[in-house]
Amino acid sequence: MDNQEPEEEQVEPTSGEHDDGQEVQEAVSTPLWERDGVDFDPAKAWNLIQNLRADNAKIKEANDSYKS
Repeated sequence: MDNQEPEEEQVEPTSGEHDDGQEVQEAVSTPLWERDGVDFDPAKAWNLIQNLRADNAKIKEANDSYKS
């Protein structure tokens, strides 16, 4: 008996899963924020990050108050 671990089987996708390989490749290479036709706005993204950080800090503060 060998004490080797069994090799994982690699499954290749079948050709019927995607209608057009070109569309799949374009979707993969296109950044998420441009897939809906919306241009990336760094100022809007930074504002979102700052708001999420503020919300996170409020939640942590509320959780700390419940612990005591």
